[in-house]
Amino acid sequence: MEIVSVGWSTELALLQARGSVAEHHRTHVVVSTPDRPADRTANFVLLRRAPRGADVAIALQRFTTAFGPAAPVSLAVDDPEGARSDLEPLAAQGLTTQAPLVLVATEVVRPAAGDVEVRTVGDAEAGVDVRFQATVGGRPAGTAGVSAAGPGW
Repeated sequence: MEIVSVGWSTELALLQARGSVAEHHRTHVVVSTPDRPADRTANFVLLRRAPRGADVAIALQRFTTAFGPAAPVSLAVDDPEGARSDLEPLAAQGLTTQAPLVLVATEVVRPAAGDVEVRTVGDAEAGVDVRFQATVGGRPAGTAGVSAAGPGW
């Protein structure tokens, strides 16, 4: 399956950098993390679109085939145009659904003037929540974060 959203492309790259394996199939991607088998955020089936009707059972079967019947079900959807209501068939099956907002930049613009310094705030090696703080001309210009690297994420 082709990954179409910038958010999922980034998420998969981060997971793979930490040891996850992404198996691409025609209609879905199975993401597994051997050293964290119980972590639902690191072991899931990524679908191109939210399933509807009979496709819900097919999506659940794909998960069971990949992870076994005892694993907590974790499905994700790579549909940048999707709506929260698209997840209602999954909720109807008793699954808890979330529709997080993912912000992406279409371009990076260099600051007009001043010295730019970017530094980490946190411990990236320990896998904790890492924040990047930018300073332009000695004044704070913004903070961004990456929390997907944390072992408990």
